[in-house]
Amino acid sequence: MNFKQPLKLHYFAYRRSYPLFWFLTIIAGISALYWFPDFQDLCLYVSVITMVLSFIFTIMIGIYEYNSLFFHYYYLKTNGREFYYSCLIYSVINSIIQTLGLTLIFGAIAYFYPENRLFPYWAPTTFIFVFLTHILLFACSCSLTILLRKAKHIRAFIYLSLLILFAIIPFEHYLTIMIFISNFYFRFAFIYSLIPITLVLIAFVFFIVFIEFRYLKNEKALSKR
Repeated sequence: MNFKQPLKLHYFAYRRSYPLFWFLTIIAGISALYWFPDFQDLCLYVSVITMVLSFIFTIMIGIYEYNSLFFHYYYLKTNGREFYYSCLIYSVINSIIQTLGLTLIFGAIAYFYPENRLFPYWAPTTFIFVFLTHILLFACSCSLTILLRKAKHIRAFIYLSLLILFAIIPFEHYLTIMIFISNFYFRFAFIYSLIPITLVLIAFVFFIVFIEFRYLKNEKALSKR
């Protein structure tokens, strides 16, 4: 199989998204650390918020993958299976980029605030779990996008419900969630035990994506677009 064409399409589709996202995220994080140096536990909040934003970005990429990008490729070439396997490769590339971006944030915080011990910035488990989580989120968002592709009303309801949920959660609850996430990443042995489970989940979800993908390949699915 020739993966050059679909991978090239991925590159042109996202070549501006990653620099823009990480430029704005890094600038926002550095600005917060500079302007509010006395804010209690600010390093923790910047770390967790940046990580969550990177997860959301990966989910958005996964949604776009089978909501639009697949059809752009299918109009150029009819060998859709190449696109599916290129998605597997791209999920790893995306995870590497996101993990490197978080490494810059974590490294800056660890360097300028060496006394900060609220988050395991340089723990191997942190980077391994972040890397695998990005792949899993990418796979899940691809699967759900295909599943809900024709259920536009349900999809809109889910998005609206999530926005309302985020809006009504009190601020102090967000702080509790951030502390919970921080404590989770300090559970090194537990995270190591989750790695094989996460790998199995990734394989299972991508298998589901492959089954759903076969539906997208037929002309009936394309005609309903």
